[in-house]
Amino acid sequence: MGKVVDEAYLSDDQGFYTALLYSIKVQYIYKGKLSGILVAFNNMDSGRFPMDVGKEYLIFTNASYSPIIISSCGNSKEVSNATETIEEVKKLASKDV
Repeated sequence: MGKVVDEAYLSDDQGFYTALLYSIKVQYIYKGKLSGILVAFNNMDSGRFPMDVGKEYLIFTNASYSPIIISSCGNSKEVSNATETIEEVKKLASKDV
């Protein structure tokens, strides 16, 4: 879980925005070992996962890539809409899987 603290637009050589980089302050890790600020890459295409600066998100990603990529096809969502998912993640994280 984390809070988006910054965003930066990336553009191509013609000035068109092609992607966003989000800076996310890690607030809680259910599985794995991350801390500090994560940078998430978000293409400007139909698979993007749009986020807003100042909001908190439950994020599912493979942190072995840098920057990380968050897909709109997964279970990532704004924390305010993630109560059931968070409860399920807590159950799964408590098991030795």
